[in-house]
Amino acid sequence: MLELVTLIWMSVAAFAAIGLMRGWTKETIALAGITLGLFALHQFDATLRQQLLALFSPQNKFFVQTGILLLITFVVIVLFVVVLVLI
Repeated sequence: MLELVTLIWMSVAAFAAIGLMRGWTKETIALAGITLGLFALHQFDATLRQQLLALFSPQNKFFVQTGILLLITFVVIVLFVVVLVLI
C-alpha cells in the first residue's frame, strides 16, 4: 500500500517538473495569484463569515469559499499577464 506522504512527494515532483517546463515567469505569476487569494481570504475572514457566508448552509460554505479563492486567483493571474504583455 502506498503511504500518503509518498503520494504527496510524488505530486510535488510531478508539479515541479511541470513548472520547470512551463517556465519561471508563468510559475511566479501563478504563485502570486494563489498567495494573494489566500491572503485575501485570511484578511477578510471575519467579514466573509459574518456577512456573506451567513446566507449559505454549512454544506455550501466550502464551495463558496473555494469559488472566491478561484476568482481572486484567476483575476490576479490575468492582470499579471496583461501587465507583462504591455511591458
